[in-house]
Amino acid sequence: MRIASSPLLRTSGNIWEHSYPEALVAAGLADRGWDVTYVTYTKEFQPRCVAMEGAGLTHASPLAQRQRVCGACHKRRDLITSTFGFASRTLDSLVSHDEKSQICDLVATVTRENWKDFRVDDVPLGRYAAFELWVGNKVSSDNFPGELWAYYLDDLQSTVIAYFAGKT
Repeated sequence: MRIASSPLLRTSGNIWEHSYPEALVAAGLADRGWDVTYVTYTKEFQPRCVAMEGAGLTHASPLAQRQRVCGACHKRRDLITSTFGFASRTLDSLVSHDEKSQICDLVATVTRENWKDFRVDDVPLGRYAAFELWVGNKVSSDNFPGELWAYYLDDLQSTVIAYFAGKT
């Protein structure tokens, strides 16, 4: 949540134990006059997101299983926004078509040799994108095992999308 007079609340809708208390906090802010916008994502993080990890899924899980988690997440998002009356935006709506093309072009420049140096606006997004993958797979060097490289690129794309959306 961005602390400002108009906070954006980004949540993991499929993890009810997180999203419902977050919605209660946001409702409290709204009750005090804050203009709260509930931000969720559609398919930007479909390769992997917190809700999928919570369901025990990985990058390698079948697409149909990951789509079921997305569907459940969208239902909970709709329940929260209708119940609490929040304005709602998707991450996708915060990134323009031109920015999406730019993101694809940027991610396409990343290689196994330069990923640590990948930056956008001098923010080390290449390194940020590696964190969860390193921790989750117990990688102890800065060389990704071959089978994890594609997963890293998925995480990098998600990281860059979130960064661009956050600049809005």
